[in-house]
Amino acid sequence: MAFARGDVEKTYLAVVNGMLASSLDIYRPLALQGTRGLVAIRMIVDDAGMPSRTLIDPVAFDPETRRCWVLCRPRTGRQHQIRAHLAWAGYPIVGDKLYGQSDEVFDRLTRDPSLVVKLECPRQALHATRLSFTLGEKRFCFLAPLPTDMLRLTQIDPRVFCRSRNAHC
Repeated sequence: MAFARGDVEKTYLAVVNGMLASSLDIYRPLALQGTRGLVAIRMIVDDAGMPSRTLIDPVAFDPETRRCWVLCRPRTGRQHQIRAHLAWAGYPIVGDKLYGQSDEVFDRLTRDPSLVVKLECPRQALHATRLSFTLGEKRFCFLAPLPTDMLRLTQIDPRVFCRSRNAHC
């Protein structure tokens, strides 16, 4: 309820494949894929799904790796919302085995965990970087340090991220 009213704000940083040139306001409904595909737990854009909105802002692009750091601010709280919206928009999160791969590749990875160590990034490069909320008359803001494994995915100066994630504290 507090999230829906805007009393609680969550901000994430992600590393995505591709260059996001401008901000995105993705307002697309999401639903479980269920029996419509091999992987039932995947969320898909579906007009019959739950209303879902994610604001995405590019932070920095690394031309060497062709990867972009993006700031993600979900306005609703659906399962896998950021991951599903970014993949739908054509910017899958680096290391996302569910949304960055086909159903068949994800199925193989879940059946043979030894394949995961062969991936460049064994986890999705998505990090909850800031949480802020109002309690009574006071606004609270908490920041989480960036994980070093994500910093290694690009050649971007980490100070760039500090400016973008602190903007609303």
